[in-house]
Amino acid sequence: MKFKIMGLVVLGVVLVLKSYSFAWDYQVTFTPEISVSTEYTDNVFLSEDREYHDIITLFSPTFNLELLGMNRGVNISYTPAYSLYEEWSENNAWRHSLDFFGWTDITAHTRLEIDNTFLRTEDPLGEEDVYLPSGEPLVELDGTTERNREPYYTNTTRVNLTHQFGQDDSFFVQYVHGLRGSDDPEDEDHTSYNPSIGMTYWFGPRWGVETDAGYISTHYSGGTGDSDDFEEWDGNIRLIRRFTHHLEGFVRYGYSATDYDGEEEDYDVQDSTVGFDYEPSESRHVSFEIGYWTQDYDESGSNSGMKVDGEFEQIFRRGLISFSGAAGEQAAHYGAENLGLSKYYQAESHGEYQLTRRIAADFSGLYRKDDYQDEDPEREDKTKRFNVGLSWLCRNWLSFRVDYAYNVVDSTDDEEGYRENSVLFTVSLISPRPYRLTD
Repeated sequence: MKFKIMGLVVLGVVLVLKSYSFAWDYQVTFTPEISVSTEYTDNVFLSEDREYHDIITLFSPTFNLELLGMNRGVNISYTPAYSLYEEWSENNAWRHSLDFFGWTDITAHTRLEIDNTFLRTEDPLGEEDVYLPSGEPLVELDGTTERNREPYYTNTTRVNLTHQFGQDDSFFVQYVHGLRGSDDPEDEDHTSYNPSIGMTYWFGPRWGVETDAGYISTHYSGGTGDSDDFEEWDGNIRLIRRFTHHLEGFVRYGYSATDYDGEEEDYDVQDSTVGFDYEPSESRHVSFEIGYWTQDYDESGSNSGMKVDGEFEQIFRRGLISFSGAAGEQAAHYGAENLGLSKYYQAESHGEYQLTRRIAADFSGLYRKDDYQDEDPEREDKTKRFNVGLSWLCRNWLSFRVDYAYNVVDSTDDEEGYRENSVLFTVSLISPRPYRLTD
């Protein structure tokens, strides 16, 4: 499957590049990079007893290619890497990371975007959220992770057509295809198909509405699990009140219906929230919403809880800091395990600071509690993560970085808990300026 994915991505790249042969005005920019890193982990298999440690060396070149024309563009970033294990050499493996984004302006107000994110790795903590070019999250990870060093792969493809028919008015039609597979024969693979539509419309300078609707079809295969395939219909509507150029308030309502093909019980989820977005300057942003959600099963009753989502970000002259917190429900269908709906609480922080012209420091911390009420017996996980890093740009073409990470999962399922400390040292060679070719 993963080779078919790579083939489709390469075919898409070739087709896009071929279209540039008919363009007379475009620019090609190529930026190479290579890095060598060494990681020490005191719990290589993320086991409860912390019995095994290892040193992992990673060789990874990166190729960044950008093509820009008058009304279209392509960005491609590809990193192949090979990981060498000192103690457990049977886990030596190739890693691949590929990001592709292409766009074309069909008309002055209509844009077509195609993007793809592919990852193959044996690192159980190597998977990350998938973000849109705008910075908005497209796929957010749930609380489940791999528990071994078997390679796994994920791929997310998005095709999006957007048309603007007013100063702030637009609609979109979108299709997202996602999949996750593993070389471990005991792991389930899954594939999802997600078409959706949406619209933003302002009735005047003060009042606006955002609405979207979508359908998801998810199929499981392989492994020793017995997850049922399911379909989900969902919709959201948000009424917006613009108080000033910097402050907006809103009321939102969302509904989703999940229907399983097998014996799993169907359910509906409804949530209503009220909140605001406040951006007093380009360097500060505050958002907050609060409400209530309910999950109604066809036969066995219901769950409910508070829904909270808040974020604060402040950018300084030499750094930034952000805090976020959330509580609500999230479906754990698309990660390492299919555990159904989770009632969760999460707090997260991130900071960066430029100590000198060439030395920078950063940190991040996360606490998350997941209550998987669909599991029998009911399962509760508490996840704590802390990372701190220091980077030094020794020359314009040479940099050094050291990272420390502390990861803990406390679970009512004894086999799912672990504690890990890791230290990563990286040396990177970067082209001081990109290679440009203009036709």
